[in-house]
Amino acid sequence: MQNNSSIDGDVPNTFDRSNSLPRQLRSLQWLRAIGAMSVVYFHAAIQVRHLKVGVVAPVIGETGVDIFFVLSGFIMWVTTQNSHVSPRKFFARRIQRIVPLYWLLTIAVALCAIAMPHLLRSTRFDALHVLASLSFIPWPNLAAVPGTSTYLSPIIVPGWTLNLEMTFYLLYACCLPLREGRRVASITILITALYVAGLVGARNHSIASFYGNSIIFEFLMGILLGAYLIPFLRFSKALAWALLAISIVTLAFIESAAPDLPRALKFGCPAFIAIAAAVNLERRSAVPDLPALVKLGDASYSIYLSHIIVLAGLRMAVRFLGIDGSPGTAYVFIAIALLASAIVGLLIHEYIEKPLSRIKLGLGGLNNKPRNTTPQH
Repeated sequence: MQNNSSIDGDVPNTFDRSNSLPRQLRSLQWLRAIGAMSVVYFHAAIQVRHLKVGVVAPVIGETGVDIFFVLSGFIMWVTTQNSHVSPRKFFARRIQRIVPLYWLLTIAVALCAIAMPHLLRSTRFDALHVLASLSFIPWPNLAAVPGTSTYLSPIIVPGWTLNLEMTFYLLYACCLPLREGRRVASITILITALYVAGLVGARNHSIASFYGNSIIFEFLMGILLGAYLIPFLRFSKALAWALLAISIVTLAFIESAAPDLPRALKFGCPAFIAIAAAVNLERRSAVPDLPALVKLGDASYSIYLSHIIVLAGLRMAVRFLGIDGSPGTAYVFIAIALLASAIVGLLIHEYIEKPLSRIKLGLGGLNNKPRNTTPQH
């Protein structure tokens, strides 16, 4: 089985005991499953508002992305700690894992935008936009309103997170040759510089403004957790479970309570606490075996990328059946959206994502296994 622990679904969730962590971290798979399904719910609730059913479902769940970002920083650190992976090899592995499925779905949506543009609400075909999407470069989306959160989104709108992920991987790769203490300091400086550049870009109305989002500091929060706080995760099982539960609930509802806080504080801190509590539970062998959640965690990358397509199909089906004005449609739509997105994501993971991940892209050094990892399959 493939055990993964970042938004792109690549890094194994097994670690070397020199990190004072258990060999298996199943709870991180749970968090990835929760994160992916939260995002599905978030977008399904938004779709409900377009169905004219007279029922408004709570629009929560976008914070699944914040779980992914903190988790990504944490995983990048613990899987490269005490190892000597080169920047080239590290970045090549990230490309090997992220690119094939993302490119395949991006091209599919772009072709749909050409052949059946009326089916898509969030995308309009533009050749430069497609090229920028394939290159993980933020670019104006002609279907979005300037100044909105989706204006600099790729063809597959949730792919905006991958644009940030790839930038983080590139910065982190540049810091790998440094000693671990200097590595933390260097990545802190680079992420801060990127954020400042984004703020400057916002004043100039340039695409650099994409990076002026405090969410990028959540990668750093994950790194700090892995680099400095693991030895101190010694609280009781009861406290760990309480912290995990409180942090998940906080992630769901804090937006309405503190809408003006920077995202890294508002969402990043609860995500940080959730991951810290989960790791503490693993160290105390207090994590039950829940294969369904682990499997969803394995497939979270496929679920995350494909769910927008699933939701678009469901929306069209509802309108074709003429039931978009029925009040009961809202909750049925969300329930079916969650189930269908999970099933489609699992199928894509098993029959497309995993086979694609075995394709060698000729990037060099991909057959050499780093320390602190286990085989992908």
